[in-house]
Formats: sequence, structure tokens, C-alpha cells
Amino acid sequence: MTEQQTPKSIEKQLVGKRVTVRSFDWKSQLTGELVKVEKYFYVLRLDNGGVIGILKHSAGGIAPVADKTE
Repeated sequence: MTEQQTPKSIEKQLVGKRVTVRSFDWKSQLTGELVKVEKYFYVLRLDNGGVIGILKHSAGGIAPVADKTE
């Protein structure tokens, strides 16, 4: 496993939660609910509407976003 890869067990725990996915060069990011984790991509329901599939090798990182209720 390379340094850039997120362990599969952590990815599965993030399904259904708000996350931020950063681009590989860390210049942009998308925030939304992680709907599904596949072998090679993430499915993200964006906060501003719509659903997008993001290839894992093009994502620089994925991290949970704290809810205001926590």
C-alpha cells in the first residue's frame, strides 16, 4: 500500500458521512456525502446538488467533515 492510499476499512466507515475529497494536486476540493466506495472510484453526492464519480487515483485525499451537531 502506498502512502497515498486510504485503507479500505476506513473508506467503508466514511460511507454515508460528509467528506471532503481533494484533487491530486490539492488545488481544489469537493464536499458532500460519500454514497459508495468501489474498487477504483468514489461516488459522492455533492452539497450543491448532483452526484459525481471520482477516480481514486485522481484524488489526493479524502477526509470526514465535522457536522455542526457534533
